Amino acid sequence: SPAFLSTGIFNYNGSIWEEIPVSKKLNNNGCHLKNQYYLYSSSGASTSLYHFDGIELNLVESSSSGHFTVADIAVDSLGRAWVFKGSDSKETESLNVFDKEGLLMTFDFTLISFGQYGSFFLNNTLYIGSTSSSDVYPNTITPIILDIENDTAALGTPIPFIYEKYTDLASCQINGTQVATHQASLADEVIVFPNPGNGLIHIKTDLQILNIAIYNMSGQLLIQSNRKDNIDLNNLPNGMYWLRIKTSDGTAFKKIVKQ
Repeated sequence: SPAFLSTGIFNYNGSIWEEIPVSKKLNNNGCHLKNQYYLYSSSGASTSLYHFDGIELNLVESSSSGHFTVADIAVDSLGRAWVFKGSDSKETESLNVFDKEGLLMTFDFTLISFGQYGSFFLNNTLYIGSTSSSDVYPNTITPIILDIENDTAALGTPIPFIYEKYTDLASCQINGTQVATHQASLADEVIVFPNPGNGLIHIKTDLQILNIAIYNMSGQLLIQSNRKDNIDLNNLPNGMYWLRIKTSDGTAFKKIVKQ
C-alpha cells in the first residue's frame, strides 16, 4: 500500500519503493490492490477525490460547494471508494460510492462529522471511527447499516474503546463486501439497449422493476420514471449517465451513453 507526501506518492511496486511526483497536496487515502484513492484539501477542506492505479493519478470527483467530511477512504475489494460528503465539512449528508470512472450510488446519511475519521471495511462491514468528545458516540467505532431498497444508511451499535483515544484506524479487506457483490450481480441481470443510444433506452430483465432514474456523473438526479421497460433520453445533452434500476431484489446501476 502507498505512503504519501505533499510532493509525491510513494508506491511499493513489489520489489522497490518508487516516487510518483504529483502537483496536488494529497492527504487521506485508502486502497485495495491497484485501486488507490486520495483526497485533496483546499483551504483546509477536502474537496476532490483522486484515483491512482500505480502509474497515473486521475481526478474522480471535484466540488466547489461540497466537502468530503470524514478522513480516510474505505475501499472495498471491487476497488470502489466509499466516502462521506456534505455541504459543510462538519456535517455529513450522504454516503457516496465511486469507482475510478465516477459516482456509482448515493445513500442518504446524516451525521455531525466533527471528530469522525478512520472509515474502513472489516469482515464485509463498513465502519466509521469517532474520537471527539462532542460526538454522539465519542471514542468508538461504529458500523454503518445500509438500506439498499431505500438508498439510506444509518449508524449501527457503537463499539466503545477501553481507552479514551485512538490515533488512527486501518484494516485489510480479503473478501468482497456483501453490498458490492450484490450490486454487481444485479447489474449483470439487467440488459440495456441500445447503448450508446440517442433517444429511447430499453431495459430487459427478469427482475421486478419498481422505478428507474437517470443521474449525471456528479450524482444529480435528472429523470425519474415509474415505467418498467424504457426511459427517454431525448431531452438530455449527449454524454455519459448512470441509469438506476430499482427492483424488488435491490438496486442496479448501469452506465449509459447518449450520442
